[in-house]
Amino acid sequence: MQPVKTTTEETPVYPKEMMELLGVTRTFSMNRLIKAGRVPAPDVKISQRVRYWHRSTLRNQGLLPQQGGAA
Repeated sequence: MQPVKTTTEETPVYPKEMMELLGVTRTFSMNRLIKAGRVPAPDVKISQRVRYWHRSTLRNQGLLPQQGGAA
């Protein structure tokens, strides 16, 4: 079995990193932002506790800076 190759855009952002990015300290605060539509729903949800976003999704929503800025 070969390792899965992922690009930078597919690198997962887990809830802990997402909370730091948003400046919230509680998971229910992040869940409120998701329900309010200010944060996209996770791209992958394995269970209630295991979920993550792709960096490309967050870039498209303006939550992460665009990669490779203009000169």
